[in-house]
Amino acid sequence: GAYYLKDWGYMAHNEWIYDNHYQSWFFINEDGSYAQNQWVGAYYLKDWGYMAHNEWIYDKGHWYYLKDNGQMARNEVINSYKVDASGKWKK
Repeated sequence: GAYYLKDWGYMAHNEWIYDNHYQSWFFINEDGSYAQNQWVGAYYLKDWGYMAHNEWIYDKGHWYYLKDNGQMARNEVINSYKVDASGKWKK
């Protein structure tokens, strides 16, 4: 698997990393692997570990909107689509 090495060659683990080359946030799991296709708090990490932002994500039968900063929208209206307190789009 892929691992992120910090300064001095130390492996990152259980932390957020901003990679200037990829211009994206990533979350590194406790074992040093990239979080992928999963939620970390109110943030969603997509394929290859990129943090979702400014987009809709479909997960486990529901749509969620991730704002510019990557945080899930809650109790908001996004382009006329309402999301509830859990972040789910309400049809």
